[in-house]
Amino acid sequence: MSCGNEFVETLKKIGYPKADNLNGEDFDWLFEG
Repeated sequence: MSCGNEFVETLKKIGYPKADNLNGEDFDWLFEG
């Protein structure tokens, strides 16, 4: 699983609104480098 997907899953767990609309791959850049 990519870091971006894990990030989105974490947002869902903490109840972030609209987390279901997020694409984990869009956040992969946060975890590069």
